[in-house]
Amino acid sequence: MRLRIVLLTILLTLFLCAGVTFVTITPTQAQQATQTCSNPSCNLWGFNFHPGKFITNPPARFCTVFACIANFLNGRGYVVECRDAKYSLSGGHRGVCSHHRGAWRPLYSH
Repeated sequence: MRLRIVLLTILLTLFLCAGVTFVTITPTQAQQATQTCSNPSCNLWGFNFHPGKFITNPPARFCTVFACIANFLNGRGYVVECRDAKYSLSGGHRGVCSHHRGAWRPLYSH
């Protein structure tokens, strides 16, 4: 019985692979990525903590890169980092990051 299963498996595999063309892939030398920002927490927009422009309209994917507070999208200010390392969009308003140990510093674009 086991021999039958093994033979059927081999035949099925050969049948499914019939007509399949195998391609040889030749490796190429990879280009080394260059870092575009100077801080270790680089992101694709180049945002950092060096003074620049306040971020009042962050990209839609912002919270996929940065850890945002739950009501980030309800914010009506600029992006700030809270003391618990979460990000808020209520910079410049009273009570920003009040449930996150307070505001720490703004995040800037350049």
